[in-house]
Amino acid sequence: MAIETCSTKVNSILDSKVIELSKQILPAQESSSYNRYKLGESIVTISASEKLSIKDVQRAIKREWMQILEKRVMGYLPLISLENNAESKFIQSKTAHKVIISQIENCVNASDKPRSIKIEQDELAFLYKTPLLTKEQEFIYFRYLNYLRSELDKKWNALNKSGRKLEDFHNLENIINKADEIRNKILLSNQRLIVSNMKKNLNVNYTVFDALSDMQEVLIRAILKFDYSKGLKFSTFATSCIRNGAIRSYYQNNKYNSRFPQSSDDIFLEQSIECEAHKHLLNKIDLNVNKTLLARISNLLSERDLSILKMRHGIEPYDRGHKLKEIASKFGITRERVRQIESRVINKIIDSIDFITLESSIG
Repeated sequence: MAIETCSTKVNSILDSKVIELSKQILPAQESSSYNRYKLGESIVTISASEKLSIKDVQRAIKREWMQILEKRVMGYLPLISLENNAESKFIQSKTAHKVIISQIENCVNASDKPRSIKIEQDELAFLYKTPLLTKEQEFIYFRYLNYLRSELDKKWNALNKSGRKLEDFHNLENIINKADEIRNKILLSNQRLIVSNMKKNLNVNYTVFDALSDMQEVLIRAILKFDYSKGLKFSTFATSCIRNGAIRSYYQNNKYNSRFPQSSDDIFLEQSIECEAHKHLLNKIDLNVNKTLLARISNLLSERDLSILKMRHGIEPYDRGHKLKEIASKFGITRERVRQIESRVINKIIDSIDFITLESSIG
């Protein structure tokens, strides 16, 4: 009995220390029940200090936690459809977790051989701290990431339907943390791809750190879109995504510079022969001939957007390009709205096209 009393006093003292710490770390408006709970305070203590029932405190914690988790979960959804059906079934199987964990534990870092680059090595030393992944390691890490994404999808849907116990929130957050860890492992081991693909465009006004900052999100999206089940190296897919990202940055910066004129040195990728080649390639596309590309684009667009694209550019079943006024009349919208839709569709196509594959298909 005395031990229990002593334990209760110790817990009370610890809780009071946590409260003091939370007030120092967090502004008054941010010292919510959720923040205090995550800092280690018990629900009973929070309930007493805020003069709320335990159920009300739990509801407040769950409500804020749900909003935070939603943003993180949506970063991994929707799931990609794997081309290899056997791999897709394995990811969903009951034995997947045990097998994958065993594979992860057996992963041995590949030796990292420095590559010669024109920029001083000291400036880029941080890129070489994380070893490159072998093809086998890459497969295992991507397999684990996609397994975790599948589990996230299941538990997120269950959380929206269930009674939402705090334990469920903890479990979901643990899966997200593991997914972040694996994604960051792949990201860090491939960051040097950004430098190798962008080094032609680096100058005094656009440094290696600018390139890393701009292309980081592109590389993360590439990780989430990559279908590892095809057996290809991620670097091939990532290189294409980085080049496409460079083209989009080029267009966006040109639009900015047309509104706010700057010196020629400040224009991003102005001297890039590669970007000019891709622009020429886009102008060369004939969607009436390139049926494969047309099919890929069709899957990206709504029925209306696809019809507008076909009418505007004279793609089958239309035998000529139509004016904005004609398209606007048919769909009952304004000419400006047609122009906006066309612009959005073109950006979506630029975002999705693998220029390496496209170049070989056009010839």
